[in-house]
Amino acid sequence: MRLLVSIAIVLVIFIAIASCNSGNNNEQVNPNTQNIILNDSSSTTGSLEVRVINNFGNPESNVAVWLYATYQDYQSNLFLFQLFTNQSGLANFGFINFGNYYIRAEKQSGAIILNNQPGDIVQVQARKSIRATVVIRN
Repeated sequence: MRLLVSIAIVLVIFIAIASCNSGNNNEQVNPNTQNIILNDSSSTTGSLEVRVINNFGNPESNVAVWLYATYQDYQSNLFLFQLFTNQSGLANFGFINFGNYYIRAEKQSGAIILNNQPGDIVQVQARKSIRATVVIRN
């Protein structure tokens, strides 16, 4: 009986050691990419595309655009999605649930950060395609 207990203890210790990550693994894990739905027939979603322009009305490319569910999330920077605008100044969020969303857009130009007015809001409606325009200012 004593032999069985000793074997069981050794087996548990071996399993515990084997299940731990014994190496010093400094590899960075790539986060999952965001899935953007570009085709949907649901009655609870609408599509959202954000157009970012500057003070002069010209489209701004490579602008980070964040989408927030609530103003509290906006203040805490707990965003739902983050995309960058293309050469035409567009960030396509695809189909999302209908409702009100807060938008933040920001572009670093040298030492200057250009951004939109705090609390820009857009309303996504079911089965509708919405294009919101955001103006970034310095």
